[in-house]
Amino acid sequence: MQEKKSYSLLALFRLSLWQKQVKIGIRSIAFIESEVDGWIAQRIVESRGEM
Repeated sequence: MQEKKSYSLLALFRLSLWQKQVKIGIRSIAFIESEVDGWIAQRIVESRGEM
């Protein structure tokens, strides 16, 4: 996830992406790549006013 974006994990929690996390261990979480890609694409659309 760090490779795809510049947001910290805390920022993702604040932006509600945390709801899409998948617990993969006691102290580990993961995100589904296609959902992250969709989230990034939506941020681009919103920033360009293409809604």
